[in-house]
Amino acid sequence: MVETLVVFVIIAILMGFSLRWLINTLMDYRLRVAVYELQNHVAGVKAGSLTKAHPVGIRMEPNRTCYAIFEDRDRNCRIGSTATGDQDCVYPGTQTAPDCPDPNTDCVRVVRLPSTVKTDSDVSMVFDRKGYPRDALCGLGMSTLRLVNAIDSQRSVIVDRYGRIRTQ
Repeated sequence: MVETLVVFVIIAILMGFSLRWLINTLMDYRLRVAVYELQNHVAGVKAGSLTKAHPVGIRMEPNRTCYAIFEDRDRNCRIGSTATGDQDCVYPGTQTAPDCPDPNTDCVRVVRLPSTVKTDSDVSMVFDRKGYPRDALCGLGMSTLRLVNAIDSQRSVIVDRYGRIRTQ
C-alpha cells in the first residue's frame, strides 16, 4: 500500500513539471504564430498601399489584445481616432471593414490576437505609394511592433526605413 502511494506521488511530481513545460511551450507557440501573422499583415498593408489609391496603415496600442489595419482615406497618416477606454480596438468616427461606403472616412479592420498574447508597442504606421513606412506625423516611420505573452516572452516585427520587414 505504501509503495503504491509513493509511486503515485512520484508520478504527480513528474506531471507537475511536465505540465508547466507544456503550458510554456503552448504560450511560446501562440506568440510565434501571432508574430508571423502580424508580419504577413504588415506585408499586406505595404502591398495594399502600393496598389490602392490611398495609403493603408496599421495601428497598435500597448497592452491590447488586438491591432487595427486601416485605409487612410483622409491621408493624414493616422487612424481617425484612438481606441476608447477599456474597449479593445473600437475607434469612434471610423467605418468597420468590409462595409465602408463613405470614401472620406477611414476604414478599419480589427485583428484579434491569440489568447495570452498582447501588444507591447504604441505604433501608428502607414506605407506610402513607394512602399516606405510613415509614422503618425507622416515622417519617416521605421518601427518595431512588439508582442508579449503571459510569461513575458517577446517577439518583434521590425520595419526598417526602406520598408523591409523582418522578425526577431
